[in-house]
Amino acid sequence: MGTKKEVIVFQREGGRKLFLVAVQLRHEVGALASLSDRLEKGKFSILSGFISSPEGGPQGRCSFFVEATEGRPGPEDLKKAVEGSSYVRGVEVVEAHKGLITDTLNFPLAWNSGDRAIMLRSHFFAVMEEGIRSILATGADVVLYQMGYHHGEPSWRDLLRDYKVADVRDLQVALGYYGAVGWARPEVVSFDRAAKRAVVRLWDNFECAAKPERTPRGSNFFRGHLAGMFDVVYGTNSVNVVETKCLSMGDDCCEFSVSA
Repeated sequence: MGTKKEVIVFQREGGRKLFLVAVQLRHEVGALASLSDRLEKGKFSILSGFISSPEGGPQGRCSFFVEATEGRPGPEDLKKAVEGSSYVRGVEVVEAHKGLITDTLNFPLAWNSGDRAIMLRSHFFAVMEEGIRSILATGADVVLYQMGYHHGEPSWRDLLRDYKVADVRDLQVALGYYGAVGWARPEVVSFDRAAKRAVVRLWDNFECAAKPERTPRGSNFFRGHLAGMFDVVYGTNSVNVVETKCLSMGDDCCEFSVSA
């Protein structure tokens, strides 16, 4: 099942002494342990955050929301505590205002590939779909499919450029992309590369799970995204993806039959 991956965005806790800290660390063994020790000694507790450690780079970066567990320290107290680690090469600290603190220290967002990224709550997609549908009616299905395809095909071409999908295991690993970005939990039911056929299930598909009311509209964006992927895998431009099960139709998952 895995563990929910939380993204650092904000903390909102009235009555608590909250801070956001961003730290540049020497990229060496023991750096994180040293930082954690300094925070503990300073009576600060980590709430959530991230660690970025570029391969081969001289420095890593980590950023956390932290809570003061004793007293009423200020930003300079937290900064002093962190700077006590010999691994630290730079510190930025922001204090919460009226119980609210947002991540103002880490911009832009980026994938570990270096590409710029954005974040949206999943219900935004449902709102966007309803907006398109209010103008185009059933034509929205075509628009959503094309959006999926034209996002999926170049994305998968980049991801799979040094990775050959030859069997079920290869495909399952590649489809882990969908779980990593929070879109769905993928399952490969069958895959025959020679015959250019596959069956894929998506559990907790965001495209359908985010809809305020389940309606039999299908997963058109995901259908296009999968078509883009399998065109890359098969080296074609004629993949056909049919959705045979769908959350929006009352099924427990979304299932897709792929052929070329």
